[in-house]
Amino acid sequence: IDSCPTLKYLGVVATGCGWLAAEYAVKKGINVTNVPGYATETVSAFIFKQLENFDIKAKTLGIIGLGRIGKRVGKIGKAKGLEVIYWSKSMKDSEFKKEEFNDIFKMSDIVVVQVKACEETKGFVKNKNLDDLKKRAIIVNTVSPKLFEDKNYIIDLIGKKDIKLILDFGEKSRLIRV
Repeated sequence: IDSCPTLKYLGVVATGCGWLAAEYAVKKGINVTNVPGYATETVSAFIFKQLENFDIKAKTLGIIGLGRIGKRVGKIGKAKGLEVIYWSKSMKDSEFKKEEFNDIFKMSDIVVVQVKACEETKGFVKNKNLDDLKKRAIIVNTVSPKLFEDKNYIIDLIGKKDIKLILDFGEKSRLIRV
């Protein structure tokens, strides 16, 4: 940003721009825009395509963050017969049952973390939350590894609790299974 002193506009063709120094750009007088809803269907489809690898019938789907993508994941989950619960920073008018943040990890068979990536959500999912996951739980993070307090902690936990981890971070998209 500093190397482009005449820059007036940054347009990001993506839903999130947490990886971009957007706040810094705005302070420098640069307009920053993104495309809300850009990946709602794609991310939701990716999540459920990955979940096809597992028996998810009669399971509880917990969603952390009920924005556009979180709501879409919930609707698809409900259509597939899952019980859908959620936690969101702000109150949402929803057809799903709202639970406390910590309880989502205790109650869910599948946890989808769908909050925006920013300074405020760095380390958002604590190791303690991961300890509360059920054995054989599935955790999905399509946002950023920075949402985990310690990204290596969950890797260690995979073997201990037979947890499945679905990630989508660009070229590092993968399903981790033990």
